[in-house]
Amino acid sequence: MIKIDSDREFSLVKASFSIIKKINLKEIGFTKISDSNLYIYQSDEYKILNYSIKPQLIFSIYIEDEIIKIKLESISLKNLPNIFKTLKLNLEANIFSEKDLCKINRHISLRFENKNKLIKFISENFLNKFLNNLIDTISIRFDRKLIKKVLKAI
Repeated sequence: MIKIDSDREFSLVKASFSIIKKINLKEIGFTKISDSNLYIYQSDEYKILNYSIKPQLIFSIYIEDEIIKIKLESISLKNLPNIFKTLKLNLEANIFSEKDLCKINRHISLRFENKNKLIKFISENFLNKFLNNLIDTISIRFDRKLIKKVLKAI
């Protein structure tokens, strides 16, 4: 098993935390699942290697007095080779107030479980580079999307 992590803390916006808490999640692309705190987000299509993917993500979003907690619960990807099915993605983000800023503390981990016999012949160095590139792409994309969606909503 190989695991790669990406952690980042950054300022989200110079706005009141109470304004961020009032964002209408439906307006920024999140569809609520019945009476739960689970939301579906249909991502735009993007490319990884030669594959075009359009993931459907399910997040749990908890809005509390001092913090907003976002956690990826599941991800649905179609038409991908088996190598991608052995990848496990975890994503957690916390939005909180610090002085006059809203900050975000984001953690993403990508885990590869070597269950495929063919993959055992690929060097661990190559797999590490592949996973690092993949987590960089995911991290940059998530951070940009989150900032863009929040700024658009306020």
